[in-house]
Amino acid sequence: MQRDHSDMIKKLMGMDSLKPWRKAANRFQRRAAVVGLIKPMKKAGDFKPYFDFIDPMMMDEERVVHQGWDGSSRSLEKTA
Repeated sequence: MQRDHSDMIKKLMGMDSLKPWRKAANRFQRRAAVVGLIKPMKKAGDFKPYFDFIDPMMMDEERVVHQGWDGSSRSLEKTA
């Protein structure tokens, strides 16, 4: 019997748990803060909270952080 771990995953990968990652010293951790929201964004009907979460990261100097958002936004386009 397979267990449903969706509640645990939501808690681990939610905006609250990823919020400190937005200002992490490691650029790949900052990127993961964006990429980690792909699945929850796909399931959400309202993207505004996610865009508000990601918005401060748009001024990040590291290219890999922006690439994370680029990949995320393309993934969202496929679901639309």
